[in-house]
Amino acid sequence: MFLRPLARRVRRVQVVDALLGGAIDDLLAARLQLLASSTTVAALVRGLHRLLWPAGIWFLKVPQQVPEVCKDRPLPPCTDG
Repeated sequence: MFLRPLARRVRRVQVVDALLGGAIDDLLAARLQLLASSTTVAALVRGLHRLLWPAGIWFLKVPQQVPEVCKDRPLPPCTDG
C-alpha cells in the first residue's frame, strides 16, 4: 500500500530529472550566482537592517535611575561656560 505511491513519485522524479536535469541544474546555478552578487547581498543586508532596527537605532540609551538617597537633594545650578 505504502510502496506503490512512493515508487510512482520516485519514477516521476527520475523522468523529470532525465528530461530536464541539465536545464534545472543550469537554472539553479544561475539563480545562486545572482544571489551571490555584491549588489544582491548588500540589498539583503540593508533589508535585514531595516527589519531589525526600523528607526536606525542600534542601542537605546536608558536614563540612569537616581538613587533614593539623592532624590531629596537639589540639583546644582547649570553653568554654561
